[in-house]
Amino acid sequence: MIEERITQSYPDLSLVKELYTEAFPLEERLPFDVLMDFVTQYDVDFTGYREDGQFVGFSYVYHHADLSWWFYFAVVPALRGKGLGAKILARLLEHEAGRCLVMDVEDPRQPDAPNHEQRTRRHAFYCRHGFADSGVTRSFRGITYTYMTRGGRFTDVDLATLFASLHWTP
Repeated sequence: MIEERITQSYPDLSLVKELYTEAFPLEERLPFDVLMDFVTQYDVDFTGYREDGQFVGFSYVYHHADLSWWFYFAVVPALRGKGLGAKILARLLEHEAGRCLVMDVEDPRQPDAPNHEQRTRRHAFYCRHGFADSGVTRSFRGITYTYMTRGGRFTDVDLATLFASLHWTP
């Protein structure tokens, strides 16, 4: 697995944008230009992954103090279910060793959600890899998210601190 920093000159930037649009519904996406701006303004790792020369996915991680917030993580649809997500996640966990890792996922405890089965599978995937619910939830644009952590505690105060560090009022 090869890791590459994603910048405006990334050779497969169009594939990254396409995957970003496919993997995350409009209400969950920041404008792509904002993602790219954050890379230059903040401590953000926007990483593309290749397997056998082929672009297979990306991750987007914001670092603040002792926290690493995994904003986005996606694998090319045709390659899902082949262990690449677990392989990328293992690399991310290796890079972030010793830090409190935080991610927000659509809350699986909403049985009436149109993608309930997908939410449940995604939540279980992260639980299998050592993440646990932090007890922090938030609703944005009609979607409830649960914050999962690995390697430390995460509270409502920590979430507010993360938002403030980005000058962001969701």
